[in-house]
Amino acid sequence: GVRKREGSGMVRPKKGARDGGGAGHIFAIHRAVFMPLVTSVECVYLLVLLLVKGYTSVTQNNNLGLSEDNLVAFGALDYTKVREDNEYWRILTSWFLHSGVYPILANLAVVLYTGFQLERSWHFFRVLFIYIMSGAIANFTILVFLRGRVSASALYPSVGLLGAALAELLINWAVLRGKLWTTLFLVAQFGLLFFFGFLAFQNNFGTVSALLGGFFAGLFILPYYDIQGSAFWTRLIGLLGLCALLPAQIIVYALDVDVCESCQSWDVKI
Repeated sequence: GVRKREGSGMVRPKKGARDGGGAGHIFAIHRAVFMPLVTSVECVYLLVLLLVKGYTSVTQNNNLGLSEDNLVAFGALDYTKVREDNEYWRILTSWFLHSGVYPILANLAVVLYTGFQLERSWHFFRVLFIYIMSGAIANFTILVFLRGRVSASALYPSVGLLGAALAELLINWAVLRGKLWTTLFLVAQFGLLFFFGFLAFQNNFGTVSALLGGFFAGLFILPYYDIQGSAFWTRLIGLLGLCALLPAQIIVYALDVDVCESCQSWDVKI
């Protein structure tokens, strides 16, 4: 079912703002389906793996989770497996695999408040597009810049949703209310997820690229509330940003170009 109200995303538009659908158009609240489903799959998947395989030592995985061998066996992103064994399905499965208990708790904190709310406001299809684009961009960034790193982080698509929420704030700044608090709240959530990039089997190359991917996807696909403005240039910038991040990195990966030999040394762990 779809309910109606004035408002969208993380904040409410000012009185008189419209979502580009013409005078009198009313903002809709949609039923959140995708984010609850994905979150449930992630939780059940990790729980089953921990019950079957058990926890590894903190020295191997400080996320309170699985060993590297088990993560790779159950779908983590591994450059060698993708490049040499053509296991491209790992680009998708790693979106649903958390490296441990701590990251999934952080992800739940973000998704339960922000993710569900954004899907209710933006609709399933927009959230799905942002989710796919930010997750794919993050994983290809890892494949291009961090060869040899194993990555298991379902946090990246969630980071992409935060980037899209920031994009919505930017393109509709003039007609939105509660902007400052919302901006600070989104930045705080990103800071939480950025911290986990310093832990095992996660990295901030993926985190930052997912944020940028979600931001550009948001510019491209999210509603434009100011009926006196034009969304053409905003959407063009979003499209160009996505092309620079995803197709360009796919080409670099396909050409097997090592663009940054020192990048692995920049991937600091604690």
